[in-house]
Amino acid sequence: MAFTLAAAAVPIRLLTASDAAAGMHGRSTVYRPLIVGPALLVRSPDGGPWEVEVDDTTLAPLGCDDGSDSFHRIARYRAQGFRCRLAATLVSPGDTCRRPRHARSHGRGADRPEHRPLEMYGWALMYQLPDANGIATVDPHDHHPDLPAFFELPQELIDRSEHLARHGIPSRPLALITAASDFDRTADGGFRNRYAAAARFAAARGFSTS
Repeated sequence: MAFTLAAAAVPIRLLTASDAAAGMHGRSTVYRPLIVGPALLVRSPDGGPWEVEVDDTTLAPLGCDDGSDSFHRIARYRAQGFRCRLAATLVSPGDTCRRPRHARSHGRGADRPEHRPLEMYGWALMYQLPDANGIATVDPHDHHPDLPAFFELPQELIDRSEHLARHGIPSRPLALITAASDFDRTADGGFRNRYAAAARFAAARGFSTS
């Protein structure tokens, strides 16, 4: 039987200082991917990869259908010294998706001030290794221990996903969303993103795991 998830198109702006990812004339890119809910990424105090609790059949993060227990699980993990991040879980080709009747539209009015896009660092990829029951892995970032690895260009994500698929390893894309705790207040009262200092952003907002 096909897997069914309720999905909604959510505007997400790429927070980047990269000319290649920003496109022509340095304009930022706003995507509207189909989002099915949050993914809680955790990393051990001892390091290693980030991990996501998932359903083995669908590779959907636990609780991604409504996100109701995400913050309880964040509190539990943080009490044990784990690092935590929230990402947005994207639809994958194997899903059968429908928009629920009660879902709020993120279409035409999404660019009004009260509907500013979320902001993300880029696209992350979680994958499940053989015998990793209930757990998917996301590689760590090479330079920032508080961030998972991510791609700024969608084609990089697709290439990586196809490479894993050729080796029989299932994967699912994520959008790595900013967290309010990623921003420091500057001397002039503004905000600075510590992971993308040169990037332009709308405000210090997003999912917080602190």
